[in-house]
Amino acid sequence: MAGKLNVVKSLIIVKIIINQTSVIVKIIVNLKKKNKKLQKEQKHETKEIRFSPNINDHDVEHKVKHAQEFIESGHEVDFTMKLRRRANKNIAKNRMQEIVERCKSFSIVKSEKYDFNFISVKLSKK
Repeated sequence: MAGKLNVVKSLIIVKIIINQTSVIVKIIVNLKKKNKKLQKEQKHETKEIRFSPNINDHDVEHKVKHAQEFIESGHEVDFTMKLRRRANKNIAKNRMQEIVERCKSFSIVKSEKYDFNFISVKLSKK
């Protein structure tokens, strides 16, 4: 009967080893199920939404609506604005700030990047 294994309530594993001289009982917490639950809670993806500086107001509303759905489902949203050669950076920054202001009611700004060719703002749940 060496190595008999019993499962109790799927959280505790009791391992009984019977030798000729002694009985050893080990109680081990089953961490696999707890780890799976933690992984599901921690698992979140970053969804990227791209647009240009000359995006229409209706399109902005549509993309903000999608961003709200993504954030409410537990994802992070990365708004990326790619700048072309002739794009005015001040106009692009102002446009990005307008979009971020529309998202303030359901999200917070996690990071902002202003680079040579693009502007990126990452939003997450409040």
